[in-house]
Amino acid sequence: MSRLGSEGTAHSAVDVLVIGGGIAGATLHYHLARSGVSSLLVDAGADGASGASSVPAALLNPNRGRSGRSSLADQEGLAAFWRLTNELVAAGLDPGAMRSGVLRVADNPRQARAWRRLPDTTWLEPGAVDPVYHAPFGAMLVERGGWVRPALLLSALAAGAAAAGGRTLRGVDVGGLSETPTGVNATTDGGTIVARKAVLCSGAARRPGLRQPGFEAVWGEALVLSAPVAAPYPLAGAVVAAFGTVGATGMAEVYVTGGHSATPAPIWPQEPASEPVGGPAGALVRGAEHPLLAALAWQVPGVAGARVVRHWVGARAKRPSGEPVARRLTRNVHVLGALGGRGFLRAATLAEALGRRLVAELAR
Repeated sequence: MSRLGSEGTAHSAVDVLVIGGGIAGATLHYHLARSGVSSLLVDAGADGASGASSVPAALLNPNRGRSGRSSLADQEGLAAFWRLTNELVAAGLDPGAMRSGVLRVADNPRQARAWRRLPDTTWLEPGAVDPVYHAPFGAMLVERGGWVRPALLLSALAAGAAAAGGRTLRGVDVGGLSETPTGVNATTDGGTIVARKAVLCSGAARRPGLRQPGFEAVWGEALVLSAPVAAPYPLAGAVVAAFGTVGATGMAEVYVTGGHSATPAPIWPQEPASEPVGGPAGALVRGAEHPLLAALAWQVPGVAGARVVRHWVGARAKRPSGEPVARRLTRNVHVLGALGGRGFLRAATLAEALGRRLVAELAR
């Protein structure tokens, strides 16, 4: 039987086919379904999103870069994110979002002096910073920021889209698109899907049969740690970290991410052993401390020696400018991507804008 199953013919009348179930595709699919558009999301992964959207935790921080200044686009993206998650909560869904604020620890006195002058943040002198953090020069608190568990958010978006009539097919790989006088035919490993419009939201993943812009793939990695740390704020900076709640055992899950590489990091060994392990980024020694853990321990000493529960490696797509892309490729094919580390910060505004454009095009 076709992987599209017995519903295969029903999908021939779909208005918009969304290809890719990461944060870009899931948010667009949600907005389209809520707008009354017949929307179908297909994703090659049978068990959910892969790539950058499968990271264990993601920060919502508009005050990025060395300057700590926030752009208007990032401010609007954050506001749209909180509107979206509030809407999901009102529908009885758990988006996994925590409006906790975000802390950035200054690296030196010069950075501290510059950050004190920022108008949309709260400056904390060293003595005012919670002692769980090592902040000898003080820290900047971005009170409107927070963090999110992507798996919960993507699940909530899928449920919200389904409640509005949107459909999702997983384990379906689109290998080609061809335009017709009335729309688009998508060739998949389970048959053909016919739609009026198609939107590519496949991130850094490349599909040989699809015409996609030449985005750069930037690899990063993440650790899930078990550590006896109760930290009130997630951390932004060169190393990003979020902190779960301390349980009855006195341990909490800590999520730390970082790395900007053209190649994926090797799988980090979790059990002590003596032999080296080779990988794309070079040889590692089993039982050695992971560089991300070492970097986080400078800012949060309590995580030193923490146990690594999980190691994640993934790629995000970006352009040299760092700005995302939401535009038309051909008459009936659009692309939404190159979020480049801003996926959870910018997806809501980008999806809203592209969704409105698609609704207008379908009405013509």
